[in-house]
Amino acid sequence: MNSAITSTDLGGTPHETTRKTRDSRQFFATTMGDYAFTAIFAAAVLTMPIWLAPIGAGYPDILQKFAIFGIFAIGFNILFGFSGYLSFGHAAFLGTGSYAAVWMFKLLSMNAIFAIPFAIIVAGLLALVIGFVCLRRAGIYFSILTLAFAQMSYNLAYSVLTPITNGETGLQISRSDPRLIDRALGEVGAGLPKPNFFGIELQGYPGFYFCAILLVLGFFLALRIRNSTFGMMLFAIKSNQNRMGYTGFAARPYLLTAFVISGMYAGLAGGLLAVTDPLAGADRMQWTASGEVVLMTILGGVGTLLGPVIGAAVMKYLEQIFSSFNDGFLYRSFDFLPGWAQNLAVEITSPFVGEGWHLTLGLLFMVIVIFLPGGIMEGLRRIGALFHKPKPADGTTGDTGRCPREPRIERAGMDILTINGVSKRFGGLKALDDVNLRVKEGTVHAIIGPNGAGKSTLLNTLVGRIVPDEGTVEFNGAPLLGHNPYEINQAGIARVFQTPETFAELTVMENVMIPAFARKDGAFRINLWGRANDRRVVLEEAEEILEDLNLAAQRHQRVDSMSRGDKRRLELAMCLVQRPKLLLLDEPTAGMSRADTNNTVDLLKVIAKRGITKVIIEHDMHVVFSLASTVSVDGAGHGDRRRHARGDQGRSARAGSLSGGSPSMSDTIDAVRPHGRSARAESVRSEGQPFFAARDLHAYYGESYIVQGVSFEVREGEIVALLGRNGAGKDLDAAHHRAGRFAGAQARRRSGSTASRCTPCRATRRPGSACSWCPRTGGSSPA
Repeated sequence: MNSAITSTDLGGTPHETTRKTRDSRQFFATTMGDYAFTAIFAAAVLTMPIWLAPIGAGYPDILQKFAIFGIFAIGFNILFGFSGYLSFGHAAFLGTGSYAAVWMFKLLSMNAIFAIPFAIIVAGLLALVIGFVCLRRAGIYFSILTLAFAQMSYNLAYSVLTPITNGETGLQISRSDPRLIDRALGEVGAGLPKPNFFGIELQGYPGFYFCAILLVLGFFLALRIRNSTFGMMLFAIKSNQNRMGYTGFAARPYLLTAFVISGMYAGLAGGLLAVTDPLAGADRMQWTASGEVVLMTILGGVGTLLGPVIGAAVMKYLEQIFSSFNDGFLYRSFDFLPGWAQNLAVEITSPFVGEGWHLTLGLLFMVIVIFLPGGIMEGLRRIGALFHKPKPADGTTGDTGRCPREPRIERAGMDILTINGVSKRFGGLKALDDVNLRVKEGTVHAIIGPNGAGKSTLLNTLVGRIVPDEGTVEFNGAPLLGHNPYEINQAGIARVFQTPETFAELTVMENVMIPAFARKDGAFRINLWGRANDRRVVLEEAEEILEDLNLAAQRHQRVDSMSRGDKRRLELAMCLVQRPKLLLLDEPTAGMSRADTNNTVDLLKVIAKRGITKVIIEHDMHVVFSLASTVSVDGAGHGDRRRHARGDQGRSARAGSLSGGSPSMSDTIDAVRPHGRSARAESVRSEGQPFFAARDLHAYYGESYIVQGVSFEVREGEIVALLGRNGAGKDLDAAHHRAGRFAGAQARRRSGSTASRCTPCRATRRPGSACSWCPRTGGSSPA
């Protein structure tokens, strides 16, 4: 979450320029930098009447709209841009703010000092109620719920709530209104009153500057929220909400708080609309108003600070300019063309102006979404990148990490985890059947078994993701079942997933700071003001763990650009910074190359010195016997758990019988072909060409080298089996390649046709291919 402000220097040596740029960025990452950034923004806003005058946007009415809808978009961006939750119902809060402000004008005073706070409070209370209901769902269902509430509010304002809203006519002030405070102060005149701020009428430029000051204050608050611990949690929810629960945070309270804050911003914007035009109508609650703020935010740049303000200004400017054009203006604009060309030009352009200006907005929106998905701010960043090319981040050395500072903790050997009679069924499938397991404190306990035996299901029950049908689970003597994942994490259980679960859109440092905050602050804490980077204790702990796992050089790198092995180390760092009592690892080496697997094993050996109890699920027996002190065998979900405690000698003997080297893929294929079919295979070889042949296949996942130079042949009538551990690349070698899922160096089928560049559809349907694919998870339609 770096600041959008960058600094350049036109003088000095390249080294001095780089140093000055770095120093300026560090300055804007401080509290003083926030104040400086806001001061620059305030100067730009308050001088808009001057620098917008040349383009015809310097008069008060349009400037007021820039400021008001800028506030609306900033608040909406706190929800949509920071947390990723898209609301189609924010117009309800905008209209509510307008109604609340007008009622304050009618009942108490025309002074905006009463109307604005009341509009914010009422809109916030409505947002609390709507958010409490809607945030029980996520994704498109959340969006539909908010849209439904907005439409209900719109219809209620037109019908049932007519005594409050005055229905279709709209709520407006009149000379007969009570205005108790104004009458008590003797400020009631004979004419129709106008909104004011302690006697200053909020019309024209005074009205703009009143709105502009509130825009600057709203921008500063949004800046502080973004840089706060609370803002970091919102960005983490946007990146990976599932991980938040297993990191020790309750995501829903954070989302509800963001929803209420966003609704209060909308209420403020609605109140300002009533200040500049003291009339409140139900049209401000219509779904089109909600759609406008979505377009403003996307147009400017979702998740940025300046983007929503720029998007609101651009959209309102286009509305003001293009809606005022008519056919007469178009004829005057094209009067330099011949008559027939002039008529043609007017005929083509007239649908895009006047009442049809939304077509122009739609075209602009399409161009932005297709070519600049990050909005106008992305375009500005691309322009800035042409003049400033940042130095690439240093990579890691490949070392697993140094020995942690904490000494090994001697354990008493008591049971830290006890599982008794746990069973779980999914329909007719019995995933767990009377599982019993005891894990002693300070040990490394491995659970092995075939795919589908229920190992991952067992881990899911331990972290609260699945509730078992029967049985009990105790952790440190306390019942574990029935608690949420974040409560279980807060109790001292951390989990490493089969596929690394990190916050991909955040930096490495932020990924480690988030679980550190969970340990320090608990599952939920509102901290809207203090900067997350100012928490020195958390920063020091994060720096220490990154140093231990050799990730310090990547602290400012975004996680989505890291290799799978580095992501695994980062996920371990996220768990270790919480100092868990029990660490659950679900196939920590799955999908890794042998080199990454060895590095991960070495890393787990290093962190074993911390004395943390570990439960490991793993298919690679080399990994199991390199790490585990106890092994339990999962008997395919039927509760068979045979525990083996071994010394180093037993481990070596057992590992030797299971691993025995790492032959190549082609060697393995030849080795498993039965003798009876070997002769048949030889006879096929002598008769003709292979039915299917793969030559020198290579494939990567990110930077992990999964398939390395694999070659094999399949002849007509043969059944060829591919054997190997999980993550060895069997799916990529066989099914994915035959279905055209990735391009290898060479692959041929019958009649010598090349298949490596075919799409899945063309690979299975081309004449004479006779190639089909049965996926591991099934390929039938669920409907």
